[in-house]
Amino acid sequence: EYEKKKYNQLLNKIYFLDTDKDINERRYDYTTEFRPFMFIYKFLAKRPDACTMSTVNRLKLWIPDTILAPEGDNPPMWIYTSREGYVYRSDSFTAKNIINKIGMHTSPDELVAVLKKPQVRDYSYCGNDLKLLTTKDVSMIA
Repeated sequence: EYEKKKYNQLLNKIYFLDTDKDINERRYDYTTEFRPFMFIYKFLAKRPDACTMSTVNRLKLWIPDTILAPEGDNPPMWIYTSREGYVYRSDSFTAKNIINKIGMHTSPDELVAVLKKPQVRDYSYCGNDLKLLTTKDVSMIA
């Protein structure tokens, strides 16, 4: 029960929701006009190319390792922050690549990443489905 509660608290943080607070005390308020969903992630980092490690015109921002599930014409993407604080994107990766970077071999049940998939209702996007991933989960999804 404790683990489930902890998981849900982390998930709410990643969703940027204050569901544990009264509606008047919440820090986040979203209008229906501004909801970029998961697709905004592809704009956080340059497309991978020969100059992948260049930091010129690269966003400096810490974000958790985020795996975007493939959707339509969008390939699967792995968005991550380097040790120097720059955001990078990989369009070609395997579970082994991810596990080598963020996996916890001694604690395979420890949470290490976020999986995002678009949430669709009535044929239109209405949000993101998020799942926190353990090393064990990562080995099965990529």
